[in-house]
Amino acid sequence: MSVTHIHSDRLLPDASVFEVAVASAIAGRMDDTDSEIVARISDWYQRPVSSGDVAGAIDRLIERAWMVRGDTFPSCRLTQLGVENVGTLVGGSIRMLDRGLNLLNVSILMNFLTQTVKEAKRDE
Repeated sequence: MSVTHIHSDRLLPDASVFEVAVASAIAGRMDDTDSEIVARISDWYQRPVSSGDVAGAIDRLIERAWMVRGDTFPSCRLTQLGVENVGTLVGGSIRMLDRGLNLLNVSILMNFLTQTVKEAKRDE
């Protein structure tokens, strides 16, 4: 796992924006198909994303022990470490985009975290 040192007593998880998007797109989506996951991410980026792009991101998340592989994209699951690290990165992204104006609804993050924690605990 790669980390960025913020200061000596705290480490920040490191992942690409795309890897965080893949984790977010998969979380809690067991009834979706692979093509629905790819379409969702393509819609977010407003450009075509391939199944290979998604599979590569999943491989990197698995290498970090943030995700466990399933037979399909939607059957992949975040580990507890993945839930914590993706939640940290999503929360930081929301606050960064909000620029301290408190215009973005933080409950979106809480809904994401609640859902992914439930998924991770159910799959343990």
